[in-house]
Amino acid sequence: MKDCFEEMMDDFLQPISGLDAVTDSLYLLRKDDSFVFTYGYCHPPGGLWGMIIYYPTSPGITKIFGREYGNTVKALVDGHLTLLPYSEKYANQFKADPSLNPDAPKPLFAKYRVEFPLSEFRGYFDDRVSLRLAMEKYPFVKKVVTSVQDLLDIPLERLGVTGSLSYGKLEEDDIDLIFYGSVEENMETVARIRKLTRRGLDTEVVEYGKHWPIRFYNEGILICSFFKYANRDEIPLLDFTMDLIKDGVAFSGTVVDDTHGVYTPLILGLDRVEIDGERSDPMPVIIYDGSKRGEYVVGDAIGGTAQLVEVKEGSRSYRALHVADKKELSS
Repeated sequence: MKDCFEEMMDDFLQPISGLDAVTDSLYLLRKDDSFVFTYGYCHPPGGLWGMIIYYPTSPGITKIFGREYGNTVKALVDGHLTLLPYSEKYANQFKADPSLNPDAPKPLFAKYRVEFPLSEFRGYFDDRVSLRLAMEKYPFVKKVVTSVQDLLDIPLERLGVTGSLSYGKLEEDDIDLIFYGSVEENMETVARIRKLTRRGLDTEVVEYGKHWPIRFYNEGILICSFFKYANRDEIPLLDFTMDLIKDGVAFSGTVVDDTHGVYTPLILGLDRVEIDGERSDPMPVIIYDGSKRGEYVVGDAIGGTAQLVEVKEGSRSYRALHVADKKELSS
């Protein structure tokens, strides 16, 4: 007889053969029953760049449908789960699965990621299918999502779900909701959300000591917003290489283009750029830390430490700044 875990996988897990393309914020289940999360849109042929989030272990710090799991990205501190820095999240990948090679070659943008062949997976969780299944299974989810649709004037076809709900696990205090759309449609949705997250409103979210500009409360439920491209031809950095010019440069600049600032990676066009104290030509900064999504708008100052890189996309080549961890940003 199947246990609750396998019964839920029967409902939510989609065969890996049905995965057309690896995209951002996707959950997959490995054959060892660990859960892997993806980042960005550029992935190796026949594989992906991601991180193990949950892995079977006993004793664990959480249960998923009756089975004990460890967590690589959070630690239990004084009875509460606390986010770990990227360096520890990455080190925990090799504790969760000692067969992984920490010295395997990788591109610069995958600094804190691990390469997984698709052949290692039982399946994936289709974010749009999972949302519809969750709305059928949990009246609470249907009520909250329908309310968000009305609030933001967005059809169900443009919505998906990530996080625990993507594999059917209900958390009654938050929903990780994915908004699909063209770049223009997503910018319109972001504008509506920003009106809800102005400081002082009861819809504003303050967590971990910071204001979250694209998270909001709806009927007391925290909505964590994720944005994905509906049109593949609008995805920047879909297939590219990144070569190091200089590591550890100090930079500053002013955001002049935030079109792709709510996705992973964030890509922000900068002007008034200074690198190591010297004025530079305008260039983008590429931030592969999804926790910074939505934090920068046109006119904002940004600075910190980055890698100066050469990016090549097809016949196009340009210089950019690359940031792998929000801790490298000072503003």
